[in-house]
Amino acid sequence: SGAGKTTAGNYLELVHGWKHLDGDNIMHRKDAESLKLTEGLTTSFYSYWFKNLSAPPELWKPYLDALMQQCLEQRATAAGLAVTFSVYRRKAREYLRQ
Repeated sequence: SGAGKTTAGNYLELVHGWKHLDGDNIMHRKDAESLKLTEGLTTSFYSYWFKNLSAPPELWKPYLDALMQQCLEQRATAAGLAVTFSVYRRKAREYLRQ
């Protein structure tokens, strides 16, 4: 959404040697699983969240689960990790904090 998240993550990677994990990376993949995860998340945004409605967790949780798995894998091999991703809804932020 143009806030500079990716730029900040790239900066931390370039200047401080941290690994940058862009949370949108799943959306850019073309395999069937990534497409399914992305469809659930984008449905959450366009059919629910942008209309100020609560999205069913089964739509957005699988994407966040996949992202959290990537975080755990990257963190195991990186001295520092910067994860950039827009998490618009409080319920999704609370889920990530668990």
